[in-house]
Amino acid sequence: MTPRKHKAPRDVRRSYLSATNATLDTKIEHFNYGRRGAVAKIASVDEQSDEIIALARELIVSGDMAPNYPVLREIIGLRRWDEEQALWFLWLFLTYHHIPSALSAVRLLGDRVVSVERVLELAEPLNALPVTIPRRLFSGKIASYMIGIVEHVDPEAPIGWSTFIRRGVTLSNRFDPEGNYRKFFKRWRTFSGHRERAAAMEMARLMRYVQDWPIRAPSIMMPSRKNRQPGLSLRRLYNTPTTSASVLGRMAWYFRKMLSESLIHLDWEIVDIFIPKADAYTRGRYYVGYEIDELLSQMNRLPNFHPEDRELVLTARANSFNARYLGEKNDWNGVRREMFPNRSFHPRILRAPEHAASHREPALAV
Repeated sequence: MTPRKHKAPRDVRRSYLSATNATLDTKIEHFNYGRRGAVAKIASVDEQSDEIIALARELIVSGDMAPNYPVLREIIGLRRWDEEQALWFLWLFLTYHHIPSALSAVRLLGDRVVSVERVLELAEPLNALPVTIPRRLFSGKIASYMIGIVEHVDPEAPIGWSTFIRRGVTLSNRFDPEGNYRKFFKRWRTFSGHRERAAAMEMARLMRYVQDWPIRAPSIMMPSRKNRQPGLSLRRLYNTPTTSASVLGRMAWYFRKMLSESLIHLDWEIVDIFIPKADAYTRGRYYVGYEIDELLSQMNRLPNFHPEDRELVLTARANSFNARYLGEKNDWNGVRREMFPNRSFHPRILRAPEHAASHREPALAV
């Protein structure tokens, strides 16, 4: 019989955690000082802290920190969708990560979950709708991804889709939002197409910021694979070649602490969004209002975007943002190249105007 293991006393565990944090700090300094090609220590972000903090404040004021969420919320309200319809629309948005494509998919499929056979019937037009960079792996094969999800749901069940979405999450439990998040995040990563951290995290963000679910990320949930956001941006911000998830997670903690010390308190879900924007901005590849402009570009570049859907999105934008940030009110029709401080930068969304329905519309100008 295996002897029972006893937990270490609380003070011993606390000292171990402190030692672990100190080790991470040492690792960060090692990667900045001890590796060839490193050009600055971890304080490199501090050298740009005023610029990054000012950016965070401007993004919060403008609504450009996470502009899709208020627009999605407004669309659901304007359409007067119930929970079943709202969750179906949000999942279609996640599928394309592109609001005009999601609304076009609703016109094709309807506003409630459908059968696998129906998805197969409409595979060609569904696959033709553009996606943004986070969903580029499914470009041209969205229908296959959809089938991998809808096959788990009975389309005849009255609330089959909403029951499927929230399975495992106790919506009445508002005292353990992080526990709810862990269960939701872990479950969604078991589905095909959601095994990438970004898709599961975005699904959780939609449930929290659009549907007001009691879920909250306990940490940055750093991906283990290199060259994935936000790790890629952290490596650039801190001038380090490390790909260690633990070290990058510590860097994210420092980054959030820097914001908190300036009275900018962001949840981890929003920090995850802001880090790549801060990286792009410090390289002259982002401007305040870019993502608000990007949605306008997406509408203008989508062939045969239904006029009613276009009017719906414009109304949702007007209800969500100050008119000074809206191109439809100020004589511009989307992303403005002249606004990028880096004059040589040409974002993907402007590179091939002849391919209006590019399958790889960018989600961020990086």
